[in-house]
Amino acid sequence: VMCVPTSLAEVDLWWIKPLKGFAERLEAATMHLHTSGKHRNLPDSSRKVYQPIAQLFANGLRTAGLEFGLDLVEGVPRAWVAIRGVRVWVYMIWQEEWSSSLFGSNFMRGKVMYQKEPNGQLLYSRSFELVQPETITISDVEDVPWSGGPLPDDGIKDL
Repeated sequence: VMCVPTSLAEVDLWWIKPLKGFAERLEAATMHLHTSGKHRNLPDSSRKVYQPIAQLFANGLRTAGLEFGLDLVEGVPRAWVAIRGVRVWVYMIWQEEWSSSLFGSNFMRGKVMYQKEPNGQLLYSRSFELVQPETITISDVEDVPWSGGPLPDDGIKDL
């Protein structure tokens, strides 16, 4: 699911999909929201799983050394997180593990991938855990930077 800031107060969600026959490339049509037709990509029932991530940024959550928000970069809304007072620009949030139990807590674990400058070429990542609705921790350990293609290699799965 792709979370996209549509304004400085709202983050929308939709699925992005691989290009048919080329799993390593993204289908360009799914980079935009389609509510019907061949490239329909609404998250429907999975919205409730991913909405808490979108709300961190839309609501400007502040908690335990973390602050989330949205700002304009060259006229385009961008998500950011301040980790112990240092603002970084979110590139992607990778979900590796999750639970959506009727009993007990829901959680999501993965990596926050970010740029240190809004237009930076290097991408960094840190592990995170979100226990819904709004309890999130982000590791103090920063992974080795990478500058490959738009999607990370399998190393992103190491939490």
